[in-house]
Amino acid sequence: MPVRSARSSDVRVASQWWSVVRHAIPDDVRGLWFGLLDMDPAAILGPGASWGALDEDDPDDGGTVALALTGTARFDADDAEVLWTAARVWSPPGPALRGLADAGHDGAVELVADLVRQAVDPADLPPHVEGIAAGWDDWDAGHAAGALLVWTRRDGWAR
Repeated sequence: MPVRSARSSDVRVASQWWSVVRHAIPDDVRGLWFGLLDMDPAAILGPGASWGALDEDDPDDGGTVALALTGTARFDADDAEVLWTAARVWSPPGPALRGLADAGHDGAVELVADLVRQAVDPADLPPHVEGIAAGWDDWDAGHAAGALLVWTRRDGWAR
């Protein structure tokens, strides 16, 4: 299955969002977790509401997600299940990045990983941040099954 790419308009929005939130990362953050949150715009904004679409294949599927950023107190590049994401110590002020369509469990994670790769410049990261992961932020369902390690200071961008 080919890796799907984020749309350039979504990369621009994410880059702008990142340019603001990156300045707020505190010194105790070692890992960054870009967590996908299931969102139902109709339940939040009313009938017929929409966040937009990252995935244009099926914009009417009704499944949308938001992307929240949290910082963690620890990071482990060798933890395949990214359990280090549970040690959360920080979230930036303001709302999550909205407007991402659900491309299916694994498809959405791949799109967000690509979005992070395009929007986040590792040169902008504070030196104490050791890595970045993305995945579903659903502890009840075991989000780690769909998580991807995106970048580590040790190894660079994951392929």
